Amino acid sequence: MVRTLQRTLAWLRGRNPEEVVSRLGLSGAEAMAFRAMLAKYPQQFSADGRFSEAQLAETERFFVASSDGAPEAARYRLNSMIVDRWAGRKP
Repeated sequence: MVRTLQRTLAWLRGRNPEEVVSRLGLSGAEAMAFRAMLAKYPQQFSADGRFSEAQLAETERFFVASSDGAPEAARYRLNSMIVDRWAGRKP
């Protein structure tokens, strides 16, 4: 599963938004929205499926900050749901 995801991410890195949208068979408003998203955020997908400690910490800070002070969010640790046994962790 990890290798499949990594091959998919590698494929995405080598394609422009138009090619990705075409390959997915999208059309109309959905195609326009997806194409715009890919063009605006070209690095939104991991290059290799791995997470760094910095990425996890930033995501956790965002989660807590956007939780409107929920105590469950303040206690939640993102590392508790990440299993990097097969993909590894970025340095």
